[in-house]
Amino acid sequence: MKGGDGGDTDYKQGILPSIIQKLARVNLWHFVWVSVILSEIFTAILNIINSIIFYGKISYDLLLIGVIDAFFVALIVSSIVIFLIIHIREIEKRAGDKLRESEERYRRLVELLPVGVAVHREGKIVYVNPAGAELIGARTPEELTGKSVFEVVHPDYHEVVRERIRRMQAGETVPPIEEKFITLSGDVIDVEVAATPIVYEGKPAMLSVVKDITERKRVEKETRRYLEELKRANRLKDLFTDILRHDLLNPVGIIRNATELLLDEFPDREELKVIMRNANRLINMIESAAKLSKLESVQELEKETLDLKEVVEKAIEATLPLFEEAGMVVENRLTEPLHIKANPIVEEVFLNLLTNAAKYAATGGRVVIDGQIEDGSIKIMVKDFGPGISDEEKERIFQRFERVDKGGVEGTGLGLAIVKRIVELHNGKVWVEDNPGGGSIFWVELPRGEE
Repeated sequence: MKGGDGGDTDYKQGILPSIIQKLARVNLWHFVWVSVILSEIFTAILNIINSIIFYGKISYDLLLIGVIDAFFVALIVSSIVIFLIIHIREIEKRAGDKLRESEERYRRLVELLPVGVAVHREGKIVYVNPAGAELIGARTPEELTGKSVFEVVHPDYHEVVRERIRRMQAGETVPPIEEKFITLSGDVIDVEVAATPIVYEGKPAMLSVVKDITERKRVEKETRRYLEELKRANRLKDLFTDILRHDLLNPVGIIRNATELLLDEFPDREELKVIMRNANRLINMIESAAKLSKLESVQELEKETLDLKEVVEKAIEATLPLFEEAGMVVENRLTEPLHIKANPIVEEVFLNLLTNAAKYAATGGRVVIDGQIEDGSIKIMVKDFGPGISDEEKERIFQRFERVDKGGVEGTGLGLAIVKRIVELHNGKVWVEDNPGGGSIFWVELPRGEE
């Protein structure tokens, strides 16, 4: 049964289409006349035989009627067959046109691709697009046709490529690979190759899409070198910071201590006061630079639950002597707990802002501290009534070593840079606005984090 079914299927799917295809290619007029003539001959012979059998002689009347009937039957049948042949030819023509249009469209697409596309069979290149030819340094794709794939692949990757071809022929899917090619001029280039089995011109072949990654590899190499240099620079920076923090602070501390002793004995000597003032300024600068350097190398801070109200109160207590010396009053309007997830170093933010207020806004006579809770964040303001800050200086003051000229007031130019870095490490924001009553308002906004 299976054999019979298979034979019948082969007959239907193989022989009949073959006959139809052959009929579709014959000359239509030849087919008509051959059909009519054959029908006439066959009918005439059949009628002669019948008339002899039934009448014992040839009946010319029967023969004539049979020939006329055969003519019309042949004509009708031929017309039907001709109609079918014309229809089949039209279908074949449309199919062929669409196939050629599709092939042309894809051929143009492949030839316009900016990456190399190549087809190779049994180790020989049978097709390559213009971008692929240019990649290898050929003037035309034809220069590469017929060449061995291994003339292009760097010897270090021959075994890798053979193994990939074997795996693809076995039906495996292989991922893209980075390898090296050799151009016709002998240069070595880095490429990324994706490949897959295809049927090309009716035969099994391999399609490869090749992308030149030489520039990318060069940039990656330069980036790695830059990162190594950056690591070395960071190590040198850390070393320099340690030198600042330890080796320089000791002699400066000795200078300050010696100056203090001399001032006790000669309190009116101006040169000693200058030395003391600059020694203190140098110590502050070294400590601030070391602190900022460490903060810049940190990417994330460990956080704990803090009450910003208590943090601000500690900062006020630490800076109170500065305000008393400047003749200023601190008005703290924070009355309710302000819980937040933060690192204790956040106190440095308010120490610096309050210190700046005591230094630069003494003429205002007071500083007001207030806060507000918003969706997911807490905002603290430090408002002074001093001379204020111009618009062009509002952004600049948060940069390192940038400070507004305040008529001889000493400063390192690092305090607000430290403030900004600490706030950034908490994913917050800091900015300054004009105080409508004269002076400046420094705002610090910090996310509350998880309770």
